[in-house]
Amino acid sequence: MAKIKRDDILAAADTWHKYKDGKRLLEERITENETWFRMHHWRYMRDGKRTQTGWTFAAIINKHADFMDNKPEVSVLPREKSDEDTAQKLTEILPVILKRAGWEESYDLAIYDKLKKGAEIYAVLWDPKAENGLGGVRIPRIDAINLYWEPGVRELEQSKYIFLTEMIDHEELIDAYPNIKDLKTRLSAPAEDVPKYLYQENVDTSGKSVVINWYYKRRGVLHYCRFVQDIILFASENEPGYENGWYADGHYPFVMEPLFPEPESPHGFGIIDVARDTQEDIDQLNELVMKNAKIAARRRFFVRQDAEINEEEYANFDGDFVHFSGNLSDQSLKEIGSDNLSGTYVAIQENKIAELKENTFNRDVNSGGAGNSGQTAAGIAALQESGSKSSRAAIQTSYRAFERVVELVIERLRQFYTVPRVFRIVGDDKAVRFEEFSNAGLVDIPIDGGIEEDFGTKEPVFDLDIKVSKSNAWSRQAQNQDVMNFYGMGFFDPRQSTQALACLEVLDIDNKDKLIETIKKNGLKEQFIAQFLPLLIQACADPNMAMAAMQAARAAGLIEAPEMGAPVQNRPGMAAETDVNGGIKRANNYMDRQRAVAMDRTAPRA
Repeated sequence: MAKIKRDDILAAADTWHKYKDGKRLLEERITENETWFRMHHWRYMRDGKRTQTGWTFAAIINKHADFMDNKPEVSVLPREKSDEDTAQKLTEILPVILKRAGWEESYDLAIYDKLKKGAEIYAVLWDPKAENGLGGVRIPRIDAINLYWEPGVRELEQSKYIFLTEMIDHEELIDAYPNIKDLKTRLSAPAEDVPKYLYQENVDTSGKSVVINWYYKRRGVLHYCRFVQDIILFASENEPGYENGWYADGHYPFVMEPLFPEPESPHGFGIIDVARDTQEDIDQLNELVMKNAKIAARRRFFVRQDAEINEEEYANFDGDFVHFSGNLSDQSLKEIGSDNLSGTYVAIQENKIAELKENTFNRDVNSGGAGNSGQTAAGIAALQESGSKSSRAAIQTSYRAFERVVELVIERLRQFYTVPRVFRIVGDDKAVRFEEFSNAGLVDIPIDGGIEEDFGTKEPVFDLDIKVSKSNAWSRQAQNQDVMNFYGMGFFDPRQSTQALACLEVLDIDNKDKLIETIKKNGLKEQFIAQFLPLLIQACADPNMAMAAMQAARAAGLIEAPEMGAPVQNRPGMAAETDVNGGIKRANNYMDRQRAVAMDRTAPRA
């Protein structure tokens, strides 16, 4: 028996209308901000004059570049030792999954939304048709104008319902749901008034209807219903196999992070909301200044009505002669003078531009300029570092959003990756290998209490480490420069391994573990060659024993040596050659060379 019926979706539609009414002011602000970003804001200016400059547009573009230069990446950390392998695999395959899910494109568009409108919004969905029917994660960017939540809540998770609307063509709906009887005849012209952007005013919506995706929770279980008008297209509660809900984690599949937060709303306000009034003043001043400049640049004249001057010839600067009749005097023709614009007004305009840059955190140094105060490279770097504080703070909020997105992605893998998938992994050394992954390491596992009693199950939980992506050109350059500096300071000299390790312990740098491992390995090699190798060579009267010691050191990675053959034995009929002390004289082979190197390194130096 169906649990979701027509009366339920009609009640849900009424709730949607209430949410919509509570969001009306936000929708108006969002649509206006989009128009301002496109520099069509003359419609909203006080005097209605058609003038526009791109100062706010430039501020948004510059901030967007900061976000794109610092795209996040994730490392998965286990909370228990038994989950180390799964965490390592997740760290390697998540970049591939995010790329397939369209994360980078969604991040690009969502950051524009965050700067223009005040929030970035993502949905982490499961697409059962992806990858030839195996299914896959999809992460679209969501426009706030199509998302509705309960008015007055601070977090989306606190909303009783969440609605996501989309305008879909009737023919597309009929093809997608062929099992619904009389769907074609039951669909009517769109009766819902949905908000539109200015550039959408002339979009033809005939033959389309507003489809409402309704997400709701019952007893902590997330369910999903899709309906159009009074027709149920899909309801998870009406279908078998959804006893644990639409998504088993129980969370709404949406992530919203504001730029500048507002109380009692998950949405925030953006740069255009801060810059709008100043931008309007700049545009009005710009129009007046330009009008004055045009008047001053154009020469105009008073001409007496009885002055017989050929005005067309006078206005034609290509002609050499101007005809007149009668007497020509200063009273017949007089130039119309104009006062030069006072520098005060130009200074006011420049001050307004500086105010807009300050309010949008877009000083000249943030855009690559040095200004008058940055005379040296160090001075410019200091100014840029100081001026980028606001960008770093805003980018950090996007890292929080990315962390929640990855958490939901892992939950989708936990629920739907029942069939192993194969991923191509490119390692740090550019070596390619293929890794198989399923949800076997993500599902509940029995708790081992050491006795036969059942202690239940536990779900593997992971911590996420979010940091800037290595694809950032500046990040790569900084990392490479760090390594070159370490090399120049002798960090990789085995004789200075102790000092280098002590220094690295207090440094906060990328790939710190790899550096420490490399320096420790170099130190062990030096220690072995300097101390143990001479002792082994001297103590081993039997060359075969010395050879075995060298092979053991080589197997441990402490020294590099060619592949050793079988133990050296004297050939039949040949006596062993002795030295002056009566001992066995060894040939000038690899062993002697290693001993000479060791003795040289251990010899006192002046």
